[in-house]
Amino acid sequence: MQYDAFGETLTRSGSTATPVQFAGTSGYHADAATGLLLLGHRYYDASIGRFLSSDPAQAGSNWYAYCDNNPLVRLDPTGLFPWWKDIVDGAKDVARDIGIDKIKDGVGKMWRKITKSKDDLEKSIDKAEDDIDARLDRLEQAVDEINQKLDRLIEHLTNPTEGTGPSNPPPAQDGIPEGYIGPNGEIIGGDGTVELPVDLF
Repeated sequence: MQYDAFGETLTRSGSTATPVQFAGTSGYHADAATGLLLLGHRYYDASIGRFLSSDPAQAGSNWYAYCDNNPLVRLDPTGLFPWWKDIVDGAKDVARDIGIDKIKDGVGKMWRKITKSKDDLEKSIDKAEDDIDARLDRLEQAVDEINQKLDRLIEHLTNPTEGTGPSNPPPAQDGIPEGYIGPNGEIIGGDGTVELPVDLF
């Protein structure tokens, strides 16, 4: 197919409709039903060389004109403002030279790795939190057991068990019962020790 500068078809071979026609490689999409071209945000009628709606960007003085009426050196793939053709062509060449598709694939792979690492990190954090909670529970139980043992020890020291008080003293040594608790709470007699119940700890 051959076109004039504004995209009007001059010659045509074949009848198969395709959306890639005039400036199709630059993002122009042909609508076979209407014969119009979709340039990004607006429809363009190549037969009259004008857009069918005003420029949303309101660039320039004529908001319906195509490429500022200079289509030989400009393109308008977005329908917002015309670009110089050499800039568009240069961008295509750069993308082709640096392998833009390979870069996209590399970025995609890197993003998938980052996402997987993030998921693994979150799982590790959850596991660590569960382990800390379990350890805190065991520590709390240990503290409760220690407090219970301390309470029993205090109870034993302040209220001597049967067989160690003055009413029923153990065998005397030097006249003083062994393990006798004095009036001020001091341990006197024998070697100064008090025999504790075997099940205290």
